[in-house]
Amino acid sequence: MPNINISVDRVVKLLKELNPHKASGPDGIPAHILKMAAEEVAPALSLIFQTSLDTDNEILEPTDCHTYLGVDISNTLSWNQHINRITSSANRSLGFIKKNLYSFPKSIKANAYLTLVQPLLEYSSSVWDPYSASLVSEIEQIQRRAPRFLCNDYSSHSSVTELLRDLGWDSLKDRRTVIALHLPPFKLIYAAALEYKMLLQVKDTNHRTADKLAVSRYLNYHIITVRILQRSLSIYLNFRKRVRVPAIILPLIRVYLILVRLKAFEKL
Repeated sequence: MPNINISVDRVVKLLKELNPHKASGPDGIPAHILKMAAEEVAPALSLIFQTSLDTDNEILEPTDCHTYLGVDISNTLSWNQHINRITSSANRSLGFIKKNLYSFPKSIKANAYLTLVQPLLEYSSSVWDPYSASLVSEIEQIQRRAPRFLCNDYSSHSSVTELLRDLGWDSLKDRRTVIALHLPPFKLIYAAALEYKMLLQVKDTNHRTADKLAVSRYLNYHIITVRILQRSLSIYLNFRKRVRVPAIILPLIRVYLILVRLKAFEKL
């Protein structure tokens, strides 16, 4: 992809295409003024826009992935690269613990894991929480490598699931859901408001018998609030003594159930 070059001619063309009846932008200059004086203001605007793309006289280069506040954001909005990075880092930390604490008591090993490994797998998890089984399994495998080391039980007859239960550790998938459930309520409301606009769509059709209101195919695991709602019920039933589902989730669950019924009705 070539470097972005904002030319004067392009700015002039865009200014002349402005609708003079539209309101002014953040700069407060009326649209009809910009359109009328396109030739005069275009050189200054193109210079301002081009300079804003430069850092220390270097043109910003496009990138496929960028790390921001510890989270790898790709140009496809896929979390594969981020999850691969954090699992590799967590695996190295787990190897460090195994190498240096192999003769220590189980309690010290467990504290080391919970301090050095688990936070790597849960940092900002409400942002990148995966929905695909392969990514969920990739993360879970890190935790499932720890119990045998902690309990010093490498027998082929013992179950890792039983060892996890004895340690009192929930799956990382369930922990991510619990973390998401305790997001500030306004964030859940805001996310739900944005996403349900995409869920409920008005059909532009002339068929007399067609429903005007339909549930979009967007109703799937890509939506973080839908994932939270789907898993919060099972989380609450399994961990009701330890986890309190926030009250804000309850009305969202009702909305979700209505959407599911609408989706099922469409298939009839």
